[in-house]
Formats: sequence, structure tokens, C-alpha cells
Amino acid sequence: KAQLERGWGYAGKVYREIFSRVSSLMTGILFYLFLLAPSAYLLERILFAHRKIGHRVLSIASIFLVGFLLLWVVHPAFRLTQSPAVVLIAFVLIALSTLVTAVVLNRFDRLMRRQFHSSLFDSSREETGTAGFARSFEFGIQNIRNRPYRSAMTGLTVVLVTFALLSFLSVSPDRSTTRIVHPKGEPVYKGFLARNKDWGPLTYALQESLETAYGDKNLAGRLWFFSDGGGDFSQIDLFAKEDLQTTVTALVGMEAEETEATHPERALVAGEWFNTSRDNGVLLSETSARLLGLDKRDLGQMVRVYGETLPLIGILDGDKMNSLHDLDGESTAPVNFVLQRRLMAQRETFERPDTIEEYVHHSWENCAIVPFEFARSLGGSLRSIAVTPEEDPLEEAISWTERTDLTFLASDGKEVRLISYLGRSRINATAELFFPILLSLLVIGGSLMGSLKDREREISIYHSVGLSPKQISLLFLAETSVYALLGGLFGSLLGFALMKAQVLGIGVVGLNLNYTAGSCLFATGLSMATVMLAGAYPAWIAYRTSQGTGRHLSLSTHEGTIDCKLPFLYSEDQKESVMAYLEEQIREREGLSAGPFSTEHVEESGQNSLAFLSWLAPFDLGLSQSNRIEPAFDSDRNHYQLRLMSQLRTGDQVTWERQVQPFVREIRKILLAWKMEVRE
Repeated sequence: KAQLERGWGYAGKVYREIFSRVSSLMTGILFYLFLLAPSAYLLERILFAHRKIGHRVLSIASIFLVGFLLLWVVHPAFRLTQSPAVVLIAFVLIALSTLVTAVVLNRFDRLMRRQFHSSLFDSSREETGTAGFARSFEFGIQNIRNRPYRSAMTGLTVVLVTFALLSFLSVSPDRSTTRIVHPKGEPVYKGFLARNKDWGPLTYALQESLETAYGDKNLAGRLWFFSDGGGDFSQIDLFAKEDLQTTVTALVGMEAEETEATHPERALVAGEWFNTSRDNGVLLSETSARLLGLDKRDLGQMVRVYGETLPLIGILDGDKMNSLHDLDGESTAPVNFVLQRRLMAQRETFERPDTIEEYVHHSWENCAIVPFEFARSLGGSLRSIAVTPEEDPLEEAISWTERTDLTFLASDGKEVRLISYLGRSRINATAELFFPILLSLLVIGGSLMGSLKDREREISIYHSVGLSPKQISLLFLAETSVYALLGGLFGSLLGFALMKAQVLGIGVVGLNLNYTAGSCLFATGLSMATVMLAGAYPAWIAYRTSQGTGRHLSLSTHEGTIDCKLPFLYSEDQKESVMAYLEEQIREREGLSAGPFSTEHVEESGQNSLAFLSWLAPFDLGLSQSNRIEPAFDSDRNHYQLRLMSQLRTGDQVTWERQVQPFVREIRKILLAWKMEVRE
């Protein structure tokens, strides 16, 4: 019968392990579905780049469906679910709800921005970070399309790196049983103690299993009953003769077999302990008995406990009971959870104990002992079980820990050991990952650096269309993220497909993949992180290269004059639109007392020029300048630029040279806003 119980215990553990693995597989497939959704969009932009929204949506949906079917074929998670289509439906619902939420929030944000700009002029009419990144992303995808061979080789490298990581890497659960000496333990009996580390309730199924294995005579369970359930405001009234009353905090349900463990009979002042588990009675501390008008001459007197009358069978010395400890070195009285939480909150730093946390217990003066079954009938919770087996306690405790994943304390009569189950994840074959990661860093980094060298001239063009240095660096990071996302997905699909072929016996041998979520997420995430790391340096170089024509435009302020061409290109048919928009914005700043500058005396000559007087912030410095903006044709680029000419009128020249930069920067912001409105 004991062997049968042990078999059931291990069967339950195997079930929990299998359930955990299946749940991990389903988490892994959801991860790849979340990768597949943006990958479908990227593939549509790279392969087709449809202009019509209907064609674009149809292509994205088709690519996603094809990817889902591939996963359905090669991934074993779909074999473990009764209805694989539910996975697709659930994911589509999540994706659509997320998309609708994003669209609504984006629309609301745009409306609020327009309302803000229409009600209060704000000079910072720049595109948001999300819009800037979206533009950078589009440019990055376009660069991939323009260089198909280089892009294909770079993408193939990422695919192979991801496949290599999946093949070599394995994040497997590492489960072991620890056996450490409990420094505060007291070997008061030869046996083992079952309890939770936080003194949480145990299941009655555990007690039944222990009874099946060792019998009733070798088991002593302890139940705690609080009137409020948790022990925070527990008050239990006891009544005796002449309606005398006292109050205790908790009732403790114990059994006759407790005398084989902590020996509570040694604390008796009068009376006796339970002789059998069927004995009915109550044991009180001397303090509680005195408050009820009871002494050793009143043994057998009826005491009303929570609506039931029980005979008084014993009186205990509270101090002696408090000195009786279990294997964990703590009292068998209930824990004072209120005081324990207060003490933990007062600690300056939280330090994890070497074994288990030491808890503060109530005094036995405030508790009453009742039969185990009586406390159970009231709704008491099982908190600890003392077991005194004939077999080796340490080996038995280890066996129960392996079966139940609970914590046990075992004593051989000389020392107390804490037996606990430790579960953690272990990364295997980390040494073999060095060369694939190094290779991917060199190949991808070299490819992006070569792309950066080819596009030095393009960087200045990106500025002309309104991209800042930060957005240009994002362009390279966006391009790298495309490689990372697609390479991570296709590398995983390649590994799953080859593993499927090996299972079917189609020409592949010796391959070993771990399908669990931990391994898949770590391998794919490591591959994507490696690619992004390889693209970080080229992005930084692009940022440094673009700063020359970036936020701080180099200005020559010789003798209080400026004559420069703004990095802004437009075609001949846009001349009228540009000058009209510029005039409108300049006029809106007439008479302003806030912002980088204020204007007056605005004069325009159609498409030819715009003249105005501007006062520079801070206005109390009295800095004013006359300005003229006119188109200038660039024959090299076959486009128009704007020429800015400014002359200092009043104020200190040194101060003006410092404050004129915000003025020029604000003019560039106005031109960038025109680009945005034209695009919209």
C-alpha cells in the first residue's frame, strides 16, 4: 500500500511536469505568432510594396496565413491541442483588438494635437517620435529593396545564426533537492516535519498520504483555528461555571501522537494528554483556567468552546509550553501574523535567510488545545505535520520532497536538515555559442558599415527631406531590426522544418532542438539582440556623420550678418506653396511675447522673397535683426533651396551670435512642418 502511494505521488509529479512542458510549448508558439505578425508586414513591403491599401492588406493576410500553416506543420504544439484553429482565432482576436486600440489612440492623439495648435500657437510643430521612427523605418525598408543581393546575404547570415543558436542552445529545467543543516533547528525527536516556509496551510491530501505510508500512530498533525480566518482580529470566547468568561486568540487542534514528537505532556500541571485520537476534551493554560475559575480540582468540568461543550482534561504551564520547540526551532503555537508583518516592515533591508524565515508565535497563554477532528470540523487549517517513521527520516523526507515539491525538515536525533526542492533553468552548451555570435557580429556589422559608406551622400539628402540626425541613426537601427525580426523567425522555421524532416526520416540526422518556450525565446532573442548590437555602431557613426548638417547649422556671422542656404530642397512647382506657408507662419509670430522670436513689418514679394524684422528671445536683451528669405536654385541637385540673409540692427553682437541659432532652428522647423502637411 505504501508503494502504491509512492507511485501515485510520482505519477502526480510526472503529470505536473508534462503539463508544464505543454504550457511552455503553447507559450513558445504564441511567441512565434507575435513575430509572424510584423514579419508579414515587412515581407509585404520588401517583396511587393503595394500602393493600394486593399492589395496591401490582402498580401499581409496571405503571408501571415502561409506562415501560420508552416508553423502548424513543423511545430509540435499543434499536435498537443484539441483544436489548433482556436490558437489562430485567439491570436487574430488579440491582434485585431490591439490594432483597433492603437488606431483609436493614434487618431485621438492627432485630433488633440490639431486642436491644441488651432487654439494656441506653438512653435514646436514637429512630428512625434513615433512618426519619425515610422518614416525612418520606411526608408530602412526601401534601402533593403534597393540592395537585394547584400540584403539577401545579410538576412541569410541571421537565419543561419538563429538556427545555430537553436541547435546548440538548450534552456532546460534543472531540478534538484537541497539538504542543508538548519542552524536554528532542534533535534527533539527522530523524524521529519512537513510545513510551508511561510506557514501557509497544507492540504489534507498530504496528511492522508502520510497516514497511508506510515500509519496513524506515527503521525501528529497540528490545526490552527482563528475566528476571523486569518488571525488578524481573532477572538474566541470560552465559558465555564457561573458564566465566567475568558478569551483566547486561537484554538490548536492536536492528536494523541504529539507525545511522540514535542512531548507536550511535560508541560502538564494537572490532568492528562489525549490518550487516543477519539478523546474529547480541552486543555487550557493556567492563566485561562484561573480566569474561568478552574483549577486541578475542576478536571472534568465542562467548558463551552465555540458553541460546543468540552470537558477540561488538563491544565498546562504556559511558559513550559512556549519552551517546547519543534524541529524548526520554533514553537508549535500559531504564528502571530500581525506582529510578524510589522517586524518585517521595520527591517531596513530585506535579507533572505539561509534556510527558512524565523516567525513570531503567539504565547500558549492565549491559546487552547482541542482535539484535531474538533478543530477540523470548525474549519481549522492544517499547518504542520510531525512524522516519526521507523525508516531513515532523512531518506524519507527526500522521497516526499521529490514527490510533492514541498519543504521538509528531517532529524536523525543529532542534527536537523532542511530538505527543499529547487527548480531553476540551466543554459546548456554556452561555450559553443561564442563563434556563431562572433561571426554574426562581424558579418552583419561589416555589411551595415559598407552600406553606411555607400550612403554618405544620401545622409545629406535625408536632412533635406526633414530627417534629423537621430532619425537617420534610427534608419540604420530600423534596417537592422528588419534583419533581426525576419532572420529570427526564418531561422526558427528552418530549425523546426529540419527537425520535422528528421522525425519523418527524410535525410536529416543528429539534430536536437528544444521546443520549450524558454529555449526558443532565449535563442531567438539572443540572435535578435546580436543583430541589433551589430547595427548599433553603424547607427552611431551615421548619427555622428549627420551632425555636421544637423541640429546646429554652421553659421558665418561676420560683422553682424548671416548669409546661408538652409538644408531644405523643393521643386519649382512648390515655390509658391513654400513661400506662402512661410509668410503665414512668420505673420503668426507678429507681436508675440513668447517663443524663440517675434516679428513685425512683414513684406512679401510673391514667390521671389520674404522680408521682415525679428526680435530674438530673450526680448529684454533688445536683439533685433532684419531678415530676407528668397529662393536659390541649386543646379547640382536640380532643386531649389532657401537663402537666408540677416543683419543685426540693435543689441550686442556677441550675444546676438549666440541667440541667432534658435532663430535659424525655428525657421527650419517651420519648413519641416510644411513637409509634413504636404505629405498628409
